[in-house]
Amino acid sequence: MTDLQQALAAIEAKKRDALAQEFRGKLSNKFVDEVRDSDLFKCDWGELISAAPTALSLMGACWIAASSPGAEVNMQDVVPKGGFKYLTNVAAPTLRSMLVNGEISALQ
Repeated sequence: MTDLQQALAAIEAKKRDALAQEFRGKLSNKFVDEVRDSDLFKCDWGELISAAPTALSLMGACWIAASSPGAEVNMQDVVPKGGFKYLTNVAAPTLRSMLVNGEISALQ
């Protein structure tokens, strides 16, 4: 073993000893401290999840609109150049298929 390898082994042993002394030999304590100090607990969770009720409400509104008889509007005349991006299997797209497929593609 060279002098460099011995020095690196000594440094690694000192690091292990320092960890064992600081966390009483339990690396799980180190993990808990790292999680506690991470950004996970520094965020305002109310702000992060406040968009969920609005998103669910809008998805429900799309399903309600798709279930109404007026959603059988034929969209054949308004097909963009190159076709619809998410309605690839629909020969004659309707408003209902757009509402339902648009919601499903948003979930994927």
